[in-house]
Amino acid sequence: MTAMANMLLALQMPKGVIPDLATDRRQALLALARQFEAMASGMAPGQPGESRVTIVPGSTNAQLKAAQAIVTLATCVAGTVIEINGVRFTAISGTAVQANNQFDISGADAADATSLAAIINGCTSAGISGVVKACNLATTATLASVLAGDTITIDGLVLTATQMAGDRPDTFTIGGSDTADAQALSTCINAHPVLSTRFYAENTSAGVVTLRQKSGTTGLPLAASSTITLGATAPAAVAKVLLTSTLEGARGNAITVKTLGVAANGTLTCASVVATDTVLINGVTLTAIVQRATGTLTAASAVAGDTFVLNGITFTGKAGASGVGFPIGFSVDTSDTACAADIAAQINAHPSLAGVVTATSAAGVVTIRAVDAGTAGNSIVLTGTAVRLAASGSGTLAGGIAVANNQFDVSPGSTNTQVATDLARCINASTTALVSGQVRATSAAAVVTVYATNPGIPGNAVTTSTTGGTITASVARLAGGTTASAEGAAATGTIAISGGSGNYTATINGVATGNVAYNTSDAQTATDLAAAINALSALASDHVHATASSGTVTITAVRGGVQGNAITLAGTGTGTTVSGARLTGGAAPTTVVPDAARLSSGVGGDGTAYSYP
Repeated sequence: MTAMANMLLALQMPKGVIPDLATDRRQALLALARQFEAMASGMAPGQPGESRVTIVPGSTNAQLKAAQAIVTLATCVAGTVIEINGVRFTAISGTAVQANNQFDISGADAADATSLAAIINGCTSAGISGVVKACNLATTATLASVLAGDTITIDGLVLTATQMAGDRPDTFTIGGSDTADAQALSTCINAHPVLSTRFYAENTSAGVVTLRQKSGTTGLPLAASSTITLGATAPAAVAKVLLTSTLEGARGNAITVKTLGVAANGTLTCASVVATDTVLINGVTLTAIVQRATGTLTAASAVAGDTFVLNGITFTGKAGASGVGFPIGFSVDTSDTACAADIAAQINAHPSLAGVVTATSAAGVVTIRAVDAGTAGNSIVLTGTAVRLAASGSGTLAGGIAVANNQFDVSPGSTNTQVATDLARCINASTTALVSGQVRATSAAAVVTVYATNPGIPGNAVTTSTTGGTITASVARLAGGTTASAEGAAATGTIAISGGSGNYTATINGVATGNVAYNTSDAQTATDLAAAINALSALASDHVHATASSGTVTITAVRGGVQGNAITLAGTGTGTTVSGARLTGGAAPTTVVPDAARLSSGVGGDGTAYSYP
């Protein structure tokens, strides 16, 4: 029988060092290897220099590193779209919406970056979840005449300056300039088997190291000798988001990151909307109707002991102030208006009614509204003391109907905010082709913001209008859609009309509009000519988009870059001036929000040896 040797290795690992072996065996073994190395270097219990750990599943000898990239937010505007690994994230001015991958840009740049990082980390899309993590925490370390033995402590791990080059991962070599010393410190951090998983270090200026934390929402602790000045004792929120692949090694280098431009947008403001009022998006009608079940209670000299029952819960009138919340009662001491207001407050404060109904009051009448649209609300019980606290209906709320496509709710008792919320839901839930896939909507207070689904100039063609006078559209077409900064400036050209008459045409890349008759004024004729250009399906979606202002039609290439300068332009008609035979001004990109088109610097992967030290 072959003899078998058994060895029991007992280790005390810091909390969180080793991932769950059952769910991520490879990562657990790699983390274990790093911990062995740290112990051997004296950074954890153990004696320095006593052991070396090497994992060799392949044939090369490169340390595993995760790919990364940096996204910078600088006065980001609403509608800006960032795409990471095929998943889009859209900037909105208001509360971030995780389900829609929308991040809030209503604050300062650092706050905007914090929102973007949070939405990325909360994203459940396959291209992001378990693939990319984001963090915008950072600070600096400024080196000035560092001496041998000086230290910087990062999350409890000490790095020591030395004048002699060595292979210890917890030392960095000094002796040159402050710039060279800073570079040595950056290299030490990025090569460190433990710190490289927590921080990315870069030299942003002479003698300065920027420490970017790779994950978390709280900065990890830092300390240093007097020759190393820290910007803060822990990283704080900045306007740069560090993206790190959670797939260690070269596999992360395939992850793309880019800006797609700004999505055109406009607003719809709700003010006392009533049934039959409408919103039109791309010609599709969205209609306000009563969808939620409602009911009323009318206070008429209620007295102590009077009651009403709502969804099985009994509320009893009492003398004196009731206070808001549990136990349940309502004050009958003052006027009918005050009594109704207190009843509404008690309903809204009751924990068992949260998510079931909401209540408002006016002039002694309490209006109760089911939270969910549809017929289910018709079964919610509502009864009250006869005459002094009379309930509407036949013992239940009434009027709830099934939710249909392109309908939004304006049930009695709905606030402007609630109407706006349901209008946004209606837009996002629409199954009509000219809405679905073309726009998305968010709401804040009484305002709905409508965004083109796809960023860029084509979104400026989406139309919005209303009827009924209670909803105000900010624009007749969505506006502000621009070409992605990564593509550079878009080429443009103009056709100006002055003192015209007769018919006008525009020919772009050989495609002509046909005759557009002079209409009342130069400005109106230019508007009509721009509409005719945008109606040309061979041009509008792929090549150009036209706008008009004060008698001048501006034709803009849909895509940025020098290629737009090849688009030909001609126009005919009395008093027309064409800017040139081709569009001009298309240019190569000069500003890109991400620092690279892909995450980069990932090293190693399946079939690679990972060696520590």
